[in-house]
Amino acid sequence: MRKYLVPVGDTQQATNTLQFAIDLATDVGAEIYVVHIVGTSTRTDTMGRLSKVLVEDSEKALQAVIQNVDTKAIKVMARPFIGKAEQDIERIGKGIGADLIILSSTTAQYHADYFLGKVSGALAKYASIPVLVVPQVTTYRPFKHILFAFKSGVMKAKSVKESLQIMIERWGAKIVPLQIITPNMAEEEKVISTSLLLQAAAPKIVQSDSVLEPIRSETEANAYDLVCMIRRKRSFLEKLLEGDAVKRKDFETHLPLLILN
Repeated sequence: MRKYLVPVGDTQQATNTLQFAIDLATDVGAEIYVVHIVGTSTRTDTMGRLSKVLVEDSEKALQAVIQNVDTKAIKVMARPFIGKAEQDIERIGKGIGADLIILSSTTAQYHADYFLGKVSGALAKYASIPVLVVPQVTTYRPFKHILFAFKSGVMKAKSVKESLQIMIERWGAKIVPLQIITPNMAEEEKVISTSLLLQAAAPKIVQSDSVLEPIRSETEANAYDLVCMIRRKRSFLEKLLEGDAVKRKDFETHLPLLILN
């Protein structure tokens, strides 16, 4: 059975993200693991009393979020942790064998000017587990129309092809490739993988100095259910996520954003 890890905070957005995850899990048949991580500067025994208080507060925050969602028939497992969210979320995900980490687009400590906060931005950029970013006030609907944005058309990762095929089989998804050709791209990168061409609709190819504006324009002009990107070296995620946090003026989407490895 698939396993989805959902890190939550104590905000309304956490409730929205968890409900989205539950609705998705109901559709595909997955288990939900919910974690709330509180930070502390030390883990020594002398801090045992403080740690106990932090765990109790974390448990209360978890329950407050869970009580505000419809869990349906989904198995939801919740647990608090003390640590550093940027490091421990991926560690926990690997420990449970998570197939996907589902995150909110913003975190409590960041102003509304940010699309991705420090934690969600770092996980989107570095995590070895696929990440799904859920924007504010977004409800789940089947991923039937997917924008797959990329620069290099070379698709070597088997996991990417498998993920696309799963979405095709699950929802009968139509995958629309959007290749963004920027100045100084190598000629071999402009050639789109045959395997992708067999899986997807006819590709849209645009030339642009900006790797992000074509995505914004395409999603505003067409009714997509999901935006999909690939996490790899020298991808435009590197530019998007410089400094981890992402300002809305630099990039924002009203659609769920899936980042594959």
